[in-house]
This record gives sequence, structure tokens and C-alpha cells, in this order.
Amino acid sequence: MIVPPITVKRLEERGRIAFLWNLALRELRRAGNIALIGASLAPTDFELRWLIREGVGFERKCTVHVQIVNPDQSHRKAISSILASDVCDVAEYTDLEEYLATRGK
Repeated sequence: MIVPPITVKRLEERGRIAFLWNLALRELRRAGNIALIGASLAPTDFELRWLIREGVGFERKCTVHVQIVNPDQSHRKAISSILASDVCDVAEYTDLEEYLATRGK
């Protein structure tokens, strides 16, 4: 699911963006493997933080595998900090090439 990068994500509004965000939330809640590629979680991006936190930590009964791909260690740390440690198995990668190399294993 691709959620388009936009500055204002008024989730309560009706329309295509709200529909996409609701689909993204639903799919994150169902997923067993999640790859977050290039996400930085800017301090002002409350909506994306909420989406990831709710999607990954929502009443999980089994472990979800989360792959974080970002060259910036502080961005990877910011994402890891919002994930529920009791249900998330987190792997971090510094670039897409490193991440893709592990997908073949």
C-alpha cells in the first residue's frame, strides 16, 4: 500500500487520502512482514507516527517482522522507538541494496 507523501493528512476528512490511510491501517494490522523504506518520521509528522504505531502494535497475537531501511541511524532509531517491542522483530538496513540482498535468503 502506498500512502502519498503530503503535508496535511487530515484523517478525519472524507476523500481519497482518508480512504488510502484507512486501507494502509487495515493492511498494516494484517501484515506479518512490514518494510519501511526511506521513512524519516519528522517530528511534525504525527499522523505517520500514529499510523505505524497503531498498525504495527494493534492487538497483535503474533510477532510482526519489521525491516527499516534508511541510511540515517537517527531515522532508524526514531522508527524503532515507536514500535511495540513485545510484538516486533526489527531488522535495520543502511541501504536498499543491503535490504534486497537479505530477501533472497
